[in-house]
Amino acid sequence: YVEVTHFAAPGYAPGTVAAVLKKVIVDGRAVTGAFLETRDDKLFLRLTFTPEAQEALGGACFGNMGKQLAILYNDKLLCAPTIDDWEIEDLSFRGMDSDWPEVARDLADHLNPKG
Repeated sequence: YVEVTHFAAPGYAPGTVAAVLKKVIVDGRAVTGAFLETRDDKLFLRLTFTPEAQEALGGACFGNMGKQLAILYNDKLLCAPTIDDWEIEDLSFRGMDSDWPEVARDLADHLNPKG
């Protein structure tokens, strides 16, 4: 079980606890880039992945269409978008809480390759 943060959906508000599978499909080492994008005045975080991670995500998404994909950060549920496609090259998502811009910037800084 993990604490829900930055995710709004029926039955799941920040501070509640949700069950997620233990299996990790990809982790931060598989991220090749993290980009902040603004669309319709909303801040999105877009993640790009290694080819191996794209394949792993694609396989997991293919078998779980219509279910939710848990995205964790610091052992907390950041968001859980519904899987509607199995060809994964990148993921874009947005948070719902007022501190989402700060969290998104921190996450992008943390995940971007240092060089």
